[in-house]
Amino acid sequence: MSKRIIFSVWSDLVDDHPSASDKKTKLFNLYKDRLIEKQKEYAHICNSDYELFTPDKNNYVDVQFYKILQTEKLLEHYDEVLYLDLDVIPKTQKIIFDSFNLDNVSVYQLLIGVSRWVKPNLRFNNFSGMGRYAKLSCKKAMLLLDDITGNDNIANTGVFCMNKTAAESLKFSERLPEAEKRFIDAIEDNLYPEEMSSCWKRNNEVFLTYMLEKYKIPNNNIGQPWNYILDDFIKYSTDACYFQHQVNKDFKI
Repeated sequence: MSKRIIFSVWSDLVDDHPSASDKKTKLFNLYKDRLIEKQKEYAHICNSDYELFTPDKNNYVDVQFYKILQTEKLLEHYDEVLYLDLDVIPKTQKIIFDSFNLDNVSVYQLLIGVSRWVKPNLRFNNFSGMGRYAKLSCKKAMLLLDDITGNDNIANTGVFCMNKTAAESLKFSERLPEAEKRFIDAIEDNLYPEEMSSCWKRNNEVFLTYMLEKYKIPNNNIGQPWNYILDDFIKYSTDACYFQHQVNKDFKI
C-alpha cells in the first residue's frame, strides 16, 4: 500500500492581507483545534499520516508558496501527498487518493467567467489583487509573453494532491524563478491597462496555473465537490460536497 500523508499549514500571520483579516484570524483561532481534528479523522479514513506544519514565515504570500514547496519535500519520503488548507473540512468517506491518477497534478481549476467576477461598470480602483479575475488576467499576461493564449481557468490551491511523478513533471521549485521573472515582465509589458496590472500580486495559484499551461503538464481538474468553496457568492453547502472549503470562515463544525 502506498505511504500517504495529508498535511496543512498554520502560521501566525502578521502582514495586513485581505485573506488574513482580524476577523478571519479570530475565527481561525477559535475553531483551529476542531478543524485539525476533522482533517485527522479524514486521514484515518485514508490510512494516511497527518501533519500540521508551522513554517518559519509569517507573510501570507510566502506561506501560500510554502505549501507547494513543502509538498515536494514530503514526496521524498511519501508516495502520495494531499494538501488541505486548514479551513477545508472533509465531509466524506470517499478516499481522494483512490479517486484520481496522482501521476497527474490534481487540483480544482475554476472557470472564471468575466460577467460573474467583473461588474459591467467596474471601476479600476475597486479591482482587487486577490480577486479571481485579477489572477486570471495576470496569468494570461504572463503566458502572452510566451506566445500562449491562456484559457479561462485558475487553480485553487486550497486542495491539491500528487505523487512523485506529478511533482517531477511540475518542477515547481525549479521553475519558480522563471515564473517570478515572467510576473515582473507581465506588469511592465502587457495588454492590460496599468490600472489593472498595478494591483497584481505574487500568487501561488497564478504561478501554478501558468506552469501547468505553459509546459502542458498532465493534470486532473478534481472538480467542485473536492473543493466546494463557500464565499460571498456561494454561502451554503450541498450533499454533493466532499471537501467544504470555508473561505468565508463562517465555520459550522
